Amino acid sequence: MMMRSRAHTAPLAALWVALLLSCGDSRQPASGDAAVSYFPMVGGTSWRYVISTADGSLEVEVTAKGATTVPGEDAEIFLMDERNLGPDFGFDEVAPVGYLVEEGFVARIEGIGYDGAGVLRRLGQDIATRVLPVDPQPGDSWEQSNRLFGTPEGGGASMGWLSHVGELTQVSVPAGRFEDVVEVVTTYFDDARDPQKAKVVYHDYYVRGVGLVKSVTEDPSGDPSNRIEQVLVDYRFPSP
Repeated sequence: MMMRSRAHTAPLAALWVALLLSCGDSRQPASGDAAVSYFPMVGGTSWRYVISTADGSLEVEVTAKGATTVPGEDAEIFLMDERNLGPDFGFDEVAPVGYLVEEGFVARIEGIGYDGAGVLRRLGQDIATRVLPVDPQPGDSWEQSNRLFGTPEGGGASMGWLSHVGELTQVSVPAGRFEDVVEVVTTYFDDARDPQKAKVVYHDYYVRGVGLVKSVTEDPSGDPSNRIEQVLVDYRFPSP
C-alpha cells in the first residue's frame, strides 16, 4: 500500500479526469478489526492511486493477497501486489511487497519478487522497514538503519532514516475528504542521520479503516521538479 514511484513519467492529460469520473460509489468500507487499523491487512482489498510528477502521471492498483511465506524465510508476511496500470515505462507490471507487524510497528519488506514461474522469492537481505506504529500518536518518533537489497556477497545501499508522527490533520483526495488523518514524516539519508545530508523526505497520510490516502515525496533542496504526489482515487474492501 506504500507505492514508491521510481521514475518520471510522460504526460497523460486525460487520466486524472477519467479516474475522478470513474470512482462512483464503489468504495466498500473496512469492517471488524480492520475498521480501527490505519493499515488494514485484509485479503481481497484493493486501493487505486494516481502518482503525479512534473512530467506526467501513472495509475497504480495495490491488491491485498493475504498471508504467505517466502521460501527460505521463517517469518510469515502479508503480501500485497502493486500493479502498474500504465504507462509502464519499462517497469515490471507487478511488484510484490510484504508487510508484517513487529514490536508495535507495521513494517515493509521490499526485497522480494516473482521468478519466471510466478513463485515468490527473496531478492535481498534487508531488514523490514518500519512504516508506522500500530497505534500512532502525535509525537511518536523512531529511526532505523538498513542496507537495502543487500546480499550475502555484499552490495546494496546503506540507508538511514528518521520518522515522526505529526498532529492530526485533514486531507482531500479523489476518494473523499478525510478527518483525523495521521501524517508520518520520514527523512532518508545516505548513511549517518545528518540533517545536512538528507536525500528525500516523505509525507505519508493514513486514515483509520482506509489506509494510505496520500503520499508526497519532496527533494530537501526544494527543487519542485523532483516532487512526486500519490493520491487515493478509489478503494474496495471485500463484503463482510
